[in-house]
Amino acid sequence: MPEEKQPRPQISADVRRRLLMDAAMTVMKREGIAAASTRAICQEAGMAHGVFHYCFRSKYELFAALIEADFNAPWRRHGASSAQRPTPKTDSATCSPNTGPAWRRTPGISSCSQS
Repeated sequence: MPEEKQPRPQISADVRRRLLMDAAMTVMKREGIAAASTRAICQEAGMAHGVFHYCFRSKYELFAALIEADFNAPWRRHGASSAQRPTPKTDSATCSPNTGPAWRRTPGISSCSQS
C-alpha cells in the first residue's frame, strides 16, 4: 500500500517572515552581507525559494525589516507603545553632512543619495 502524504502544517505569513529574518541573520554572519543570497537564506530557513518573494519583495526589503526589528527591539523590551517610540528620519530634504549619527558625519561617507 502506498504511503499517504502528510499535509504540511500551515504557517502564518508573520511566522514565515520571522523565520526568513532569523535565517538571514545566520547566513549574513556566516557568509557576509554581500554573499547572503535569497536562495541561501531560504535554504537556511528550510523553505522553497518562492516563499521568499511571498514574504518580501526583495532582499533589500528583508534587510529593511531586519533594521526595523533591531531598531524597535529595545523599545519592546521596555514596554513602550508605538506612539512613544521615535521613528527614524527618512526625509532627504533635511539631510546634511553634519547631522545624524557619527557614521554619517564621517568624511568620505555620504548620507544623502545623489539623484
